[in-house]
Amino acid sequence: MILSEKKREELVNIGGEKFFLDLLDQFHQQSLTILSDLTTAIEHGQTEKARGLLHKLKGSCLTMGAEDLATTVIELYQGVSTGKTLTAADVGSIRAALDTFQQHKDSLRPR
Repeated sequence: MILSEKKREELVNIGGEKFFLDLLDQFHQQSLTILSDLTTAIEHGQTEKARGLLHKLKGSCLTMGAEDLATTVIELYQGVSTGKTLTAADVGSIRAALDTFQQHKDSLRPR
């Protein structure tokens, strides 16, 4: 599931549909920044920094209910926590999941 319907309902109940959509936009922008920082950390062999960025992104995904994206990030986070070295392909898998999330997010906006 790209986006948890339960989480959507919770956030809409807090501030309305526009609030929810604005949060999704902010989450998407923040995620892009984290991906950029993650790429830099990988390029410089900064494993602990990369692990921290994955942890931050994981928390954001779970908070927003971005379930598919969270699954991808959690798998990578667990791998890094057990000694796996992150690669550009790993960042690519996050980017692909984020692109799918963005398409879904865009489909929620009224035309």
